[in-house]
Formats: sequence, C-alpha cells, structure tokens
Amino acid sequence: MAMNFPQQLNDDALRLAHGMLALGLKPGERVAVQLGNRAEAAAIVTAYLTTGEIFVPLNPAYTAAEMDAYLRKCIALQIGSSFSYVD
Repeated sequence: MAMNFPQQLNDDALRLAHGMLALGLKPGERVAVQLGNRAEAAAIVTAYLTTGEIFVPLNPAYTAAEMDAYLRKCIALQIGSSFSYVD
C-alpha cells in the first residue's frame, strides 16, 4: 500500500503541534530546533506554523561556540534537538 505523503505529513504535523501545545509552548514564542535534512523536518516546520510559534532553525554543523552565539542573539526560549517517530 502506497503512503499518501500529504496526508501523512498533515497527520505527523498535527500530532507534533498537539504535543508542543501540551508542553506549554505558546504562539509567538521562539523555538530553536537543530535538525538536518531529514524527511521529518517538513512535519516539524509545519507543526510550528500550525501552532504559531517562531521556528528558529539551527545548523547541525554549528560548533558549541557558534550555537551559543546564535542562541544569545535570537534569545530562543526552547531547544528541540531530536525528534523521532514511533509507529
């Protein structure tokens, strides 16, 4: 059976959005996420757009010093670094 990508993306994004809201994240808050070029990146970005948070992408190649400088500059409120899907 072929996967319906747009529907799967929507389902994953909504599941993530509900989880983020349950964690207490609110629209307008900056949320920094370090993620590479992975398929689930689309669902993560869509979830942030759905909940109204400000998505702050972090390059996974940043050194610790670069990450510190970037986060101080953008004043990110939350850090998400690893998302995995379990079906």
